[in-house]
Amino acid sequence: MAEARSIAMVNMGLAARRSGAVELFTSDQGLTIKITIPKPKMMARSLKRKYHVMRNTLLYSFFPLGILSVIAVVALFIAVVLGSDRSSWWRSGRPATIIWYAACAMPGFELLPLTVQLVGLATTAGLASCLAVMVVQRYVLRMLLNWTGWLYVPRGQKPWRVVAWSMAVKALTVSAKQALTFSLQGSLPRLPVPSLEATTRKYLESIEPLRDEGEMAEERERVEAFLANEGPTLQRYLWLKSLWAPNYVTDWWEKYVYLRGRSPLMINSNYYINDSSMYRPTSSPAARAGDIIEGMLEYMRMIDHETLEIQMVNNTIPLCMEQSRRMFATTRVPGLEHDTLVHLEAGESRHIVVLYRGVFTALPVFYKGHLLDGYQIENQFTCLQEAVDAYIEEHGEPGTAGKIGALTAGNRTRWAEVREEYFSSGVNGRSLEVIERALFFVAMDPAKPANDTDMGRLNLTGRGYDRWFDKSITMVLYANGVMGVNCEHSWADALCPARMVEHAMTRHFNQKVFDENGSVIPRDGFTKRVPYQGTILPWDLPVAAQAAVEDAVLAASALIADVELQLYQHPWGKGRIKGCRLSPDAFVQMAMQLAYYRDQGELCLTYEASTTRLFRNGRTETVRTCSSAVKAFVEAMEDESVPASEVRAALQTAVDGHVLKFKDAMSGRGLDRHLFALYVVSVGRGIESEFLAQAISSEWRLSTSQQPQRQTDNWDPSTNPEHAQRVSSGGGFGPVADTAAYGVSYMLAGEHTIYFHVSSKVSCPLSSSTRFIKNIGRALDDVLALFDEDAQ
Repeated sequence: MAEARSIAMVNMGLAARRSGAVELFTSDQGLTIKITIPKPKMMARSLKRKYHVMRNTLLYSFFPLGILSVIAVVALFIAVVLGSDRSSWWRSGRPATIIWYAACAMPGFELLPLTVQLVGLATTAGLASCLAVMVVQRYVLRMLLNWTGWLYVPRGQKPWRVVAWSMAVKALTVSAKQALTFSLQGSLPRLPVPSLEATTRKYLESIEPLRDEGEMAEERERVEAFLANEGPTLQRYLWLKSLWAPNYVTDWWEKYVYLRGRSPLMINSNYYINDSSMYRPTSSPAARAGDIIEGMLEYMRMIDHETLEIQMVNNTIPLCMEQSRRMFATTRVPGLEHDTLVHLEAGESRHIVVLYRGVFTALPVFYKGHLLDGYQIENQFTCLQEAVDAYIEEHGEPGTAGKIGALTAGNRTRWAEVREEYFSSGVNGRSLEVIERALFFVAMDPAKPANDTDMGRLNLTGRGYDRWFDKSITMVLYANGVMGVNCEHSWADALCPARMVEHAMTRHFNQKVFDENGSVIPRDGFTKRVPYQGTILPWDLPVAAQAAVEDAVLAASALIADVELQLYQHPWGKGRIKGCRLSPDAFVQMAMQLAYYRDQGELCLTYEASTTRLFRNGRTETVRTCSSAVKAFVEAMEDESVPASEVRAALQTAVDGHVLKFKDAMSGRGLDRHLFALYVVSVGRGIESEFLAQAISSEWRLSTSQQPQRQTDNWDPSTNPEHAQRVSSGGGFGPVADTAAYGVSYMLAGEHTIYFHVSSKVSCPLSSSTRFIKNIGRALDDVLALFDEDAQ
């Protein structure tokens, strides 16, 4: 009993120590507990955070009514009740009577003066009325948002039902511009579960152009067996989950597609975002850090204070903002079987970690409770470089310790084993904890990327050891002032960090940020330089740990050597495509189908990402581009005997089908997430399904994604030539298969440019990013030529 009591006291002491309120010491004489009082700054910060949480909770509870509106309603109720006669409806009506008798059941209520009783009951009635308004608003808005018919209305048409629906939604979201970031989350509908018949029908249609008659007959038999046997049972489980879960697929998608993956994050999962193609505001990496990091911290503060504007479609329909919560202070921690996403709440992390010349430095971005501005951040980075240079001069190059980041680039299970063995305690454990608790990671790279392709390659992989691929965001600063971003994928999709990067890059477009020397211009009235706050993180690596790091470096180098990444800028953009009266995205997708056919001599299963953020906790859905209509268009395009008019007709049919599938994906009528969720249920319940096993194992040889542009109102490249010069080339990702596969990310940059990021495996002799880019360019020009006057 005494031993058990001592263990319990130790556990209590350790828990208290983590909270900062108690310190525990042991000695030969026994156990001593020393009580300490938190610092006033810590107490003030905690109280301030609790105030924000309480305020936001109140605002959520009564949205769309503001606090002042609630106070006004309550005051009105009190005034009317106190001013009314005892026989009036306000004092003797049925609602008043019910409230009165309910209050009388509370102990001590009848002892209060009558005036106090009336004020309390009037206040309760006023608050209840405000809450009723909130409930009605959310319920009605959710019902309206459940209808996605507006997506299917042809461009230029406005049926009366769509106009009426839009007016009703706008009336209920009119306050969204001033609302808290997550105020409308409770109003978003749940992702619907498609019917088995619709999903299996779409599946068969998607593979038909890629199978012969015998193979299609086998596929139909598997589908019929699935619908007759295990399908309905699996569907019922899925339907039950959809009743209580905010989203029936997202938690499984994050867990099984991302966190259980054992492949390296570098190339296979993480993606990158490039800097502007032409705009070079400064050649100083410290100055560029000051400007961009200030913008990133502004964005972080907007998320923390929930003042980040809700993204809306057509300024009317809200999108889910949930992914933004984990943008900063989030790390993917490796595990033996599955990884874990660890996120710190606002105020728990107040520093970044910078890697410069192989030395890791923790750099606070707050000073006396205030975020540093761009001028101060530049000064901190300048001091950091000087401090690290002096440290290396005194202690020598860091060697293997500077390459620890390679562990985050390799196999996840191996990283988990090394982490547990050498980085779970002591000096290494403390330094690793500082990195994983950072707001984000910054890599200062000595390279000087000369073009978009150089940027893309370095942003995707670096040297394999000079990034921290586990962090939600790794910002890269190059020696010539160029910047880039590498993002871990499990916490969010590219739309989310792309909006943040766009904000950081464009918020000062109409201001002069840098002086003639390329340094950040100090703010008027706030130009104080703060003392240097950086702390170099120490490491103590035994020989075995060094060997593990060096093995990871070699493995990362092999992965990098096997990737060919090329960027291509097409000389015309969506302005020319609009002249053809076709969807720009569908036009590009058709051109890529033609390009792949010319590249490989056949079509393939093609993945295009679509968002499902119209629904709560929505992430992505797959648009299967390849179809029988696409096959007919490609074959007609390659047959010189087919008249241009017939090719155009085939193209129109293929484009119309693709647009419809994209709208189905956005409205929750896609097929791949449904198939995935059914498969998870089948595995979890131990129900074998030949059809699902076959459908889930399909290989995507062409994986594509259109990148967003202009997610903020800070700039307008379509009307401002100076802004157009600052357009980023977007970002990209690695190939998703080892066969003749390509990863293609593209961005319709304004009216006059299309950027393509194409990746492939060097080890596959059948694929070549350089060749595929040429095929894309030729295909775009050939499809556009169909609409030339001569062709008509």
